[in-house]
Amino acid sequence: MSTTAAEEARRGMGAMPHESGIAFRVLWAPHAQAASVVGSFNDWSAEIHPMAREGDGYWYADIASAAVGDEYRYHIVNGDQQMLRIDPYARQVTSSVGNAVVADRLFDWDGDDFHLPAVNELVIYELQTVCQVRASGRVGGDPGRRVQPLRSGRPGSVAV
Repeated sequence: MSTTAAEEARRGMGAMPHESGIAFRVLWAPHAQAASVVGSFNDWSAEIHPMAREGDGYWYADIASAAVGDEYRYHIVNGDQQMLRIDPYARQVTSSVGNAVVADRLFDWDGDDFHLPAVNELVIYELQTVCQVRASGRVGGDPGRRVQPLRSGRPGSVAV
């Protein structure tokens, strides 16, 4: 990989795989005193892979021992607070409250031979909106209409 291609592979945010490891960059810690990358590649140790402050809140680390498929988080130090945070730029996560996973950016999306179904075979979902009922009992959009009390006994039925 040429120098220009190597630099290009390290641009962007989140976990960026390249031929000699993974580059990590994050923006959301402008007031932190320190940041590091912890993960399955360093036994979740905050001391092994510190990140360098790049300015404007950016933090960067290039880790040769990290690989595609490794789980990771950012360890942020702000005063007395030490926080583990998931990467907001992660392309893959274990769950909504789990860890980020280093994803392969070079996934081959070609050759899957996808064809869009005919219009009459498409499944289209529609969202049915209902009128708003204000605390005053008036129906949104029509100041003259009032909602009548529920008398039918059927759940979800409202007389207007």
